[in-house]
Amino acid sequence: LLLEQIEVYLARQDLRPSSLKNLLSAIKIHLIPYFDNIDIHSITVLDLESFAKTLKFSPTQVRIILRPLKEIFKRSLRNSIIRENPFSSFDVDILRQSAVKTDYQVEPFTIAEINLILNNCEHACIRNIIQTGFYTGMRPGEMFALTWDDVDFSNEQINVNKTVSFGGVINAPKTKAGIRSVEMIAEAKEALLSQFELTGKSLNKRVFTTPRGATWKKPDSLGRFWKQAILKAGVKYRNPYQMRHTFISYMLSRGNNPLILYQMVGHEDVSIMYKHYARFINNSGRKLLV
Repeated sequence: LLLEQIEVYLARQDLRPSSLKNLLSAIKIHLIPYFDNIDIHSITVLDLESFAKTLKFSPTQVRIILRPLKEIFKRSLRNSIIRENPFSSFDVDILRQSAVKTDYQVEPFTIAEINLILNNCEHACIRNIIQTGFYTGMRPGEMFALTWDDVDFSNEQINVNKTVSFGGVINAPKTKAGIRSVEMIAEAKEALLSQFELTGKSLNKRVFTTPRGATWKKPDSLGRFWKQAILKAGVKYRNPYQMRHTFISYMLSRGNNPLILYQMVGHEDVSIMYKHYARFINNSGRKLLV
């Protein structure tokens, strides 16, 4: 049975908690219900394509869900469990045809909206982390993992070299591009100096903690405080990741060089700048940050 091969596949995985959680979720929610009690030998490419058509997600999300299946069939062919890998003739155009519109849209906040959000944060530590997010482009998990030895006020640099995944586990960034230095512009420095007054002498060295002084345990745990501030501010809701989009969009619109900026925000390739932020690129200047 295919499910037996899924169990073998899972036993071989050595993943960080967040990745394992996503993998188990994909298998439990999508693969098991569809392929329950189906013999691996009977699965054809048409079966796989029909399954893919039921997944109303973005092409990237569908590929993630299909990844365990692809690995299982690849290994099964290598071990002579099956004679042919049905994925070898899989029509990848199906992913694009069946995809739904995603919410991955760059919808940056204005400076006025940012100020409204900051002024409606209930706690100083929440205001500081949100202001840092808006003015560094750091991901929530990267800010949660930041320690004071990563912050260089004298040279106005922030060294990003780790991130918090689910369960509060500290890991290196998923890609080499994630390890980087971020220039500390004035608004970011202001937030970090304010935060230093709160946690600068703490024993655990973490820059950002919860309002109760605990470490942040997972990347999405800022959401409750974010929603409260947005609601009080009367600003149109966008998810916290738009802090990052706002920083990138704002810096590009001020004439900052995308060839430099993409490295500072931890993108692997400059093409992302042109794919998602092209309308904000202002070529009137070649400066770094302003």
